[in-house]
Amino acid sequence: ILLSTGQKNHRIPPFSPPILRQMRFPMIIFWALLISCYGVKGEGSPPPRVISTSPQLTELLFQLGYGSRIVGTPSQSDFPNEAKRIPRIGSMFRPNIEKVLALNPDHILVDETNLSEDFVQSLRALGMTFTKVNLSSIDSLAKELEPTLKRVFQSPPTKLDQLRLCLRKIQPHRFTFVGIVWVNPNFLFGSRSFLSDMLSRLGGVNLAPSHWGNAYPQVNEEWLLSSHPDFLLILDNGSLTKKQITQALKHWWPKHPPKIVSLQSENFARATLTPLQNMERLPFWNQSWSFKECLQ
Repeated sequence: ILLSTGQKNHRIPPFSPPILRQMRFPMIIFWALLISCYGVKGEGSPPPRVISTSPQLTELLFQLGYGSRIVGTPSQSDFPNEAKRIPRIGSMFRPNIEKVLALNPDHILVDETNLSEDFVQSLRALGMTFTKVNLSSIDSLAKELEPTLKRVFQSPPTKLDQLRLCLRKIQPHRFTFVGIVWVNPNFLFGSRSFLSDMLSRLGGVNLAPSHWGNAYPQVNEEWLLSSHPDFLLILDNGSLTKKQITQALKHWWPKHPPKIVSLQSENFARATLTPLQNMERLPFWNQSWSFKECLQ
């Protein structure tokens, strides 16, 4: 009815999300009608069409056997190689709502790690079905994610059962560490990060205080000088040279420098099964079995 009135200059209500105010009003009505007509699936219907809003969530869904259900993903999604062929919805920090609508998804999985409240408000205003996904810890991946995946994909993620079994097998051995993600200014991966939680399963103690709320806190040199870790872990994304690292070590710990462990970002930067599968490469992995083989 609204599309047939012929009226022009429809205005979006001022309380609508900014993303919607950038769209033409008839276009919003068209997509809303399309969703209401075709958004409900019955028995015997095709598998759900799902959009993932982050590269790490896309990678994880492939690892859990749901890759073929993904119809949209952010432009930064490069893992696995199959993800490169999935239609793009824009940046993971600023998804394009019109591209999302054009893909006609049944469900949108929103990664809380890079949550855009404006995008979520737009989804809510359009009546689209979405679920926020928390990937901040091992438990959030191994336990809390399972009910959501069962509901969205209508099939259980059986690999998570094996993941929980493998995690229970780990015998922790205590060591202390400081994890660096950036130098000058100095950013750490804090105790609330996925990577820190993974290392704690091996017995690691992150010297970054647990009461720091930020997963990647910035610290001054005084704090670094006062810490005395067994290991300095550096998330290597190519931004730091060996010379920069050596100079920083001499400055922070001139007498008793910690052992340096380089963590390749392609193996350890995302909250997926990939960091867990690569744990045995680390010098403090002293289990008599292979985590990667355990997961298979």
